[in-house]
Amino acid sequence: MASDPITFPVLERARTRPNSLYRSLRFFLDPVLAGCALLALAPVLAVLAAVVKCGDRGKILFRQTRIGKNGRPFVMWKFRTMRPNANAYSRKPTAAAGLITRTGRFLRERCLDELPQLISVLKGDMQLIGPRPEMPFIVESYSARDRERLRVKPGITGLWQVCAPKDEPIHVNIDFDLHYIQAQCFALDLWIVKETLKILIGMRDRDEAPRSTHS
Repeated sequence: MASDPITFPVLERARTRPNSLYRSLRFFLDPVLAGCALLALAPVLAVLAAVVKCGDRGKILFRQTRIGKNGRPFVMWKFRTMRPNANAYSRKPTAAAGLITRTGRFLRERCLDELPQLISVLKGDMQLIGPRPEMPFIVESYSARDRERLRVKPGITGLWQVCAPKDEPIHVNIDFDLHYIQAQCFALDLWIVKETLKILIGMRDRDEAPRSTHS
């Protein structure tokens, strides 16, 4: 069972439902910020693409069908981190353990494999921060409570991505996503961005729980 995300101080200050101004600003800001990020990160993306290609001469990008807002399927893109014979729809991350490439392990540790999802934000299928997009066969088994996470667009990063244990499947940590949907605000979004950047630049390990500001 995942730890209760409400124990984090920043979440204690973010319990109200998102207002219309927040939603409107996010609607316009997300694609603009995604476009700026793609331009700024173009050299980095080119280097990562070359590293993936040189690793085993396979495809650079990995595509997979995920479920978005209101249960609508869309194609999600990532840098390929697994060998060509890996099961693309594995239920548990550990099931792919010997099938992840050497460069793939590095990309996953720093969440760099997620960067091509900025294209999905530009297309309107995803947003920068939100619930993790889930695989179709998992959504098919959702309860009514689980389907609440489909009320908003999925995000590249989010509360689950920076808080939950990464050795457990997404669907067993649903409370993180449900709490985010309930408590969305710019303070919470900025905290998630801060923790995401820490992971990207190596200031904290992806599997390390974020520190409470009470200490």
